[in-house]
Amino acid sequence: MIAHYAGDGTFGASNSTSPITVTVNPEASSTNLSTQIFNFNNGATVAGSSAYYGDSIIIRADIVGASGQESSTGSVASAVTLFDAGKSLGSFPRNTEGYAEDQTASNVTGAFTPPLAVGSHSFTASFGGDSSYGSSSATTALAFTVLQAPTTTVVTPSLTTVAANAPISLSAFVDTQSINALSSGGSSGAAPTGSVTFFAGTTNLGSATVSTAPLDAAGFVAAQATLTNVKLTATSAITAVYSGDTNYTASPASPPVTVTVSSTGTFTVTPANGGVITASAPGQSATDAIAVNGTSFSGTITLTVSGVSPNNLSDTPACSFGTTGTITLNAGATPPAESGSGTLTCTTTAAGSVFIKPLDRPGNPSVFATLEVGAAVACIFLLAAAGQKRRGMVLLGMALIAVVVVGASCGSSSGGGGTNPGTTVGAYAVTVTATPAGGTAQQTTVTLNVN
Repeated sequence: MIAHYAGDGTFGASNSTSPITVTVNPEASSTNLSTQIFNFNNGATVAGSSAYYGDSIIIRADIVGASGQESSTGSVASAVTLFDAGKSLGSFPRNTEGYAEDQTASNVTGAFTPPLAVGSHSFTASFGGDSSYGSSSATTALAFTVLQAPTTTVVTPSLTTVAANAPISLSAFVDTQSINALSSGGSSGAAPTGSVTFFAGTTNLGSATVSTAPLDAAGFVAAQATLTNVKLTATSAITAVYSGDTNYTASPASPPVTVTVSSTGTFTVTPANGGVITASAPGQSATDAIAVNGTSFSGTITLTVSGVSPNNLSDTPACSFGTTGTITLNAGATPPAESGSGTLTCTTTAAGSVFIKPLDRPGNPSVFATLEVGAAVACIFLLAAAGQKRRGMVLLGMALIAVVVVGASCGSSSGGGGTNPGTTVGAYAVTVTATPAGGTAQQTTVTLNVN
């Protein structure tokens, strides 16, 4: 270093004759590490020590001089090397603000740096120094955790209204977009692997392996799976569940989608015995087999008795199917199950014997019942005595007392009486209705003869 004087009106210019050597050494530095998560949806950066797989995680190393300044421009030679559990993540140049960073999974269009693996991470850094700052290292590890990313699943059937056992396909879309505030908004890592299981209500319809799908609407990775040749016999709520893998958690059940199954086949209802059955007498029963035969029909058919006529006679027959009235046909089975039957049972009532109607009297009914019985006995005694010789005034007096006690009971029963005639003999029409689930009912008639 030398000095130069330019001179003035009195003194001439001059230079120093002996240079002075000054040495400027790089300033001591420190390397400070931090982690942040970048959200692609809103552009925000949030500090955090954990994130989901496929999130854009920023590992930042700030090189700060002993003076507190952090403004030198780094070069390739002055890059910062980042490490994860001792393994190099690469060397990253410092920017004009004096820090270097590795932004993992930083580009959702496909040219991104690899995402961090699920599990625990331990970051350190090393700075080799440059003309402004001396070398330094961040040797105290910075811990970070990558969690399995959440998923959602949506199911789409190829048709929402189908014939019973008509084959359809079910497609599931597995998305990685997250609503977590600390998330990038979704995964920019590898697409989900594994399988999707499809359900009709609680019935497992089968599983299909997922394959990579196009990016979702927000630009994040997704997967899809399709289950083919699905056959339904009844209207069902369809859902799907993704199994998860090492990078992604299993999804909750997808929102249900209803697939309506309509009966396009046909069926017939035919009674056995020509539709005529006989009860040999009132009090006897009769049965008939009601056959149901389908043609390309699948579903459940319920047999019921809609009516018995005439129904204004004594003790109309009672007819039902009991526990045999539900029949399931399945045209898609191997072999097809397209026939079944229910047993129609009709019961009749036998004629009854003489009965006495209780008197409607106040007080204790048992007392008056006893009096009526006693009166009846007295009547019998007096009637028997009437044909014999009177043996004295004692017997006559007793007879008179008995007559007074029983009064009108001797000639008739004041309570009334009669017989139960039972089911009226004759022919009855029994109407049988066959009702399919979601279809049109059919009817047939059975004639019941009561002899």
